[in-house]
Amino acid sequence: MKDYSNADIASFVLRVVLAVVFAYHAYTKFLGWGELSGLMQFTAVVETLGAIGLLVRCTAKWAAVGLSIVMLGALYHHFIVWGQTYKQAELPILTLGALLSVAIAGAGTCGLNCRWCKTCKADAPTTPSM
Repeated sequence: MKDYSNADIASFVLRVVLAVVFAYHAYTKFLGWGELSGLMQFTAVVETLGAIGLLVRCTAKWAAVGLSIVMLGALYHHFIVWGQTYKQAELPILTLGALLSVAIAGAGTCGLNCRWCKTCKADAPTTPSM
């Protein structure tokens, strides 16, 4: 069993919470798929892929960068298009901050491993030989 630092566990918890939030918002967009504009349909797909990407260690950083761009678009709509105040747009601001912390700090050593990158292969458990 691998020993994880508190920072690794905190990063994993943050990434799981962000993945759940984005998966939920993508799900609500998919429910109204026929009524959505092309941009909103694209956003639903990006949010789904980003939520999955946040859970895999080697893609978490890039997923956070991509989802940060989505959140910048959301903030543009909150402030410029809809004319909302900071108080009404605090959730997208908090989400952007959490995504930026994942993008800067990385995924740590806790999370799902893929099968194609060197980092995940090095951390994968080895089967004992007989």
